[in-house]
Amino acid sequence: MKREKLLKWFAMFFAAMLLFTVLSRAADSVNVAQVSTSTPQNRIITHQVTGNGKIEGTRERAVFAKAGQRVGQILVREGESVEKGQALLRLSTGTLKETIADKQAEIDEISLKISDLESASSVNGEKKSKELARAEENYDIAVENGRINMANAQMEVDVARQKLQNYFDSLGFGSEADTATEQALRDEIRSREEEQNQVIMNRNQEVLEAQRAVEDAKMAEASDGTLENTRKELEQAQEELKTLKKLLKKKGAVSAPTDGVVKSISVSTGGQTAEDAAIVLYETTGELRMTGTISKEDLKYVSVGDKASVKGSSGKEIEGAVIETITEDEANPELRTISAMIPEDSLAIGESVEFTVSRDEGPYGCCVPLSAVYGETGKEYVYVLDTQNSVLGEVLIARKVNIVIQDRNESFAALQNGSLSSGQKVVSDADRMIEDGSRVRLQDS
Repeated sequence: MKREKLLKWFAMFFAAMLLFTVLSRAADSVNVAQVSTSTPQNRIITHQVTGNGKIEGTRERAVFAKAGQRVGQILVREGESVEKGQALLRLSTGTLKETIADKQAEIDEISLKISDLESASSVNGEKKSKELARAEENYDIAVENGRINMANAQMEVDVARQKLQNYFDSLGFGSEADTATEQALRDEIRSREEEQNQVIMNRNQEVLEAQRAVEDAKMAEASDGTLENTRKELEQAQEELKTLKKLLKKKGAVSAPTDGVVKSISVSTGGQTAEDAAIVLYETTGELRMTGTISKEDLKYVSVGDKASVKGSSGKEIEGAVIETITEDEANPELRTISAMIPEDSLAIGESVEFTVSRDEGPYGCCVPLSAVYGETGKEYVYVLDTQNSVLGEVLIARKVNIVIQDRNESFAALQNGSLSSGQKVVSDADRMIEDGSRVRLQDS
């Protein structure tokens, strides 16, 4: 009887112990963090830089309006598509009429000035003709006078020579010549020859001067270009008047010279037009350009020559758009403006787009999910699984391991080689906060 009671008591004791053990393990499983793990992997870290932009044309067309006119109405807005011949703005017809009247008065004044210049030119022409006739007459007189003077000089020389010859003829046979008389006759000949040479020199000089006077008279008088310039001024004024009248006939409408999209408008209603373009259009033909912005920090992942994926608001995607420029944003030094070429007719000018630029780094030998990384920059760490003996037997714990990150993206972190071994299990997710030495258990598959 006693033996049966003892066995019964032992049975009840072991049943109670079993129940307490089950309850203890159940309570332990509720309080212990459940975790997921992964092992370090060799992989590429891909960086993606995204941003927003807009499609622009590469061919621009400036539209000019007559300077100094008041703008009555602007009929388009920036980003609007326009067709060739479509009115972009209207000028005030009142201001146009005033300008036309002023231009007509200017033309009348220029025409009067031209008449005065032509009259003066005609008088100068008559004067020039008289000067030429007088110079030619003087030349003929100089030539004739020179001929006569030279003939007279030659006659004087001939007379002197004849006197000497007569003297020799008067001497009888065997008579001696008077040396003084002979010398006097020879001196006379020399004197007449010198006079003849002087006459020739004077004649040549007078004829030369008369000839130069004729050449000067024949030479066209140097013009200061006033008449010619004034005539050109008149032609320009007449063309401007013609343009103004055409504008008035169109009620001041300034039209698009081609199909396009309005890039910019530099005039305002009620303002005055200037010499600069009033409106600039993007032509619809030719390659397109995407411009957008990225942060200064993302610049390390984007370079000229990289390729971007561009998705328009219409849903159409363009792959392989080559980045051509990267510049500092004028409005914000923390941003950078990038541009990339887009094929013709692929997207619409003015269309909003999203772009993505991808760059691969690595491969890295020790990569873990970014969700496994804890801590702040420069003081990062991960938790790895370890075992520990307890009253409940061998249990899993989380052990803190300090790491050094070489690179990271939105999903993974590349650790410095040697931070972890390839077989270690890294806690990548936990259902509650854990710390170094925390009991953990693996989530059920």
